[in-house]
Amino acid sequence: MRRLSIMAAFMLAACGQQSSEPSRKDSVTDQDAPMAAARVVPPAPKSLGELDEIERDSGGRLGVAVVSHDGDLLYVRRADERFAMCSTYKLPLAAAVLQDVEQGQYALSDMISFSGADMLRWSHVLGRKQKIGQMPIDDLAAAMVGESDNTAARLLAHKIGGAAELNKRLQAWGDAVTRLDRENPLEHRNVAGDERDTTTPAAMAKLAWRLADGDGLSPPSRQMLIGWMDAATTGERRIRAAAPSGWAVGDKTGTCAGLMADVAYLRPADGPPFVMAVYLDRPKQGRA
Repeated sequence: MRRLSIMAAFMLAACGQQSSEPSRKDSVTDQDAPMAAARVVPPAPKSLGELDEIERDSGGRLGVAVVSHDGDLLYVRRADERFAMCSTYKLPLAAAVLQDVEQGQYALSDMISFSGADMLRWSHVLGRKQKIGQMPIDDLAAAMVGESDNTAARLLAHKIGGAAELNKRLQAWGDAVTRLDRENPLEHRNVAGDERDTTTPAAMAKLAWRLADGDGLSPPSRQMLIGWMDAATTGERRIRAAAPSGWAVGDKTGTCAGLMADVAYLRPADGPPFVMAVYLDRPKQGRA
């Protein structure tokens, strides 16, 4: 199985039917919740077994978490194990920018200047704008979330006050697990035992829910963040690849040093939204 298909495979599993006998290896919570009202239910054991097989086939370590519209964890797998965030940290960073705007510290229309000296690899949007040398904050944030532009991310991290300030915001949003240590995304590493720039599937899924569907941002800022996620182009072969017809899906991907991740906000055509976070660490080399 192709490595990227893990995201689609989990998406299909997460839409399975409820079972009275969840897998012992994986944890299904809120089994007594009114599933008919929620419409999105935990995977059936058959699907969980398929995920075991997918993880074995990938040769990697698979962590997932699904959070309901009410903020409850519906399903977790390796929920509290740490994974490198890679570019998924750019989602709360964008939220921090929106929070600053809410508080009147600056406006989305304010311009930020940059030069060739600021350019990092994987900065396709700012690379095209380098001759202009400045962009409004909203365009920088859209580039950071939508195309995972690294230069935009470093400029915006500096704008909000750096990694330490983002960590304060994370804690204020109720996340004492996720941490950003290096503002330059090119310095992020996926090293076993190194907790720098890491999260857990449960922490990131709960955080993304609070930002996209909870009280972490004002309604206008939530809609702005969701719009950036919906317009993202980097996740076309991940979670959104298997979303049923008529569903709206926005996401923020991450890929670095042997890790692939996707954090998605999914809105079914006939039910409430939910959040899914998937992290796949060190799958076998040589798989596309």
